Formats: sequence, structure tokens, C-alpha cells
Amino acid sequence: MAIEFREYNNLPKEAIEIRDTVFVKEQGFAEEFDTVDGTATHIVTFCDGKAAATCRLLFDRSYRSSSSISITRIWREYYSTCRRAYISCRRQGDKDTRASSRRGLL
Repeated sequence: MAIEFREYNNLPKEAIEIRDTVFVKEQGFAEEFDTVDGTATHIVTFCDGKAAATCRLLFDRSYRSSSSISITRIWREYYSTCRRAYISCRRQGDKDTRASSRRGLL
């Protein structure tokens, strides 16, 4: 299996599709996208060339956090995107990362 991580400064179509499927269609949230998407760093994980997971990283002066972590149903056993978000925060000097989940999924 080939795994590739891509980082974006804007919200890519692959992330939109995954988040819409996971949060709106599967979990029933009415609105998934917000203004934070315009300032966040987005990571999309590709497995064998197909978009499988995404998350967004939020960088503030006082902390860094990841949010909107979503993994397509078929790839949910692989949590590489979460690990990638953590590594990215650590590389930027952050010692205290925070993550949250709407339904206690983390």
C-alpha cells in the first residue's frame, strides 16, 4: 500500500468530499464548513492514490490544534492523518497539541 500525505493552504476538493461524506451524510451535521477553513492548513492522506482521510490544523499564537479529522469508512483503521498532524505541530515547536471531537471519537 502506498501512502502519501499532501498539505494544502486552502481547502482542497478531496477534503471537501471526505468531510461532506463523514460529517454531513454519515453523522448528520447540517453545516460542516466554516471560516476557519480559509486560515487552516489542510492535510489529505492518499492511500494507493485515493483520498482516504483529511484533517485541518489550526495555528494560534498560544496553541495548535487539529480539527475536522475525518476518515473514509473503508480506511478508518488507519489513523495516519492524526499522526501526521501531531508530527507537523511538533516540527513547528509545539509541545502541547490539542485535539477535539464532536462525538467523543478521539
